[in-house]
Amino acid sequence: MKIGSYHIITASTQTQPARKPRKTMSLAHRQRYLYGRPRHYNTGKEIDPETGLYYFGARYLDPKTSRWISGDPAVGEYLPSAPVNDEARKRNGNLPGMGGVFNYVNLHVYHYAGNNPVKYTDPDGRVDQSYLRKGRNRMLLGRLQIEYGAMLVQIGWASIFTNPAAPAMIDRGMYEISEGQKKVREGISIINRAWIADSIGKGHAYTKHVQGLVDGRRVRSNEFSEFGITGDGSLEDQERFVSLINDVLENPTAHKPNRNSGNEMYLDKDRDIIIYLDPRSKDKGTIFRPPFDPDNPQSAEDFFYSN
Repeated sequence: MKIGSYHIITASTQTQPARKPRKTMSLAHRQRYLYGRPRHYNTGKEIDPETGLYYFGARYLDPKTSRWISGDPAVGEYLPSAPVNDEARKRNGNLPGMGGVFNYVNLHVYHYAGNNPVKYTDPDGRVDQSYLRKGRNRMLLGRLQIEYGAMLVQIGWASIFTNPAAPAMIDRGMYEISEGQKKVREGISIINRAWIADSIGKGHAYTKHVQGLVDGRRVRSNEFSEFGITGDGSLEDQERFVSLINDVLENPTAHKPNRNSGNEMYLDKDRDIIIYLDPRSKDKGTIFRPPFDPDNPQSAEDFFYSN
């Protein structure tokens, strides 16, 4: 058995020692021994060498279980208010986290990245709630439409021999189910884009294309200053950047997927912006603006259609 940092080995005969203390290494020390430096999680956060946990600013994450070691500090925002006025009722209909406490995932205040750390990252425990709400509402509308369509189909088949309008009712029900399924898929896409935008907007793209830093040195100007993004490194500034990315992903001038690599490119012609998605990269993609080559300046539209 294990007591503290020692293994105690019990013996059944007098010829063996009754106990043999042996010092064990912690997870952090074992990682330092194997790799020579602290390992990084999929969000790029450095491990705390004393605890083996990852520090995210507001909470520590246990990498062995993908669980926070303290509850969600924003849990109060998930709770509905007393419906005493229109403002409170409106808030209750748009709770953060895709439904607040009515979304069962949020009942677990220690979960990380929507309980799907393989697909999503959560760099600072926050994500653009307006797009999560939009996606959740779209999914809810789709589910209601599917239920309505299923009811029409059920009623139609139940009266197929007695009601001349039953075939039309069945056809209408199937149409409603199909449209509802489309809305559900759209809602899922909106939510996925919100997570991707959060990962891009608070990662390498912000450091390089907003703050102009490469290897800690300022080598370029802020490409997005005209959109009110200052590059001061504050959470509010990063969230403005994330909102811009979300807007481009939702309303692109053109979209070009690469079916072989799984990468995608989005163009915003009016704002001269390119977003490149790479699901295999740590930040899931990047965002940038021309000129890409000072010796050969080109617009985002030229770049989009030439690559």
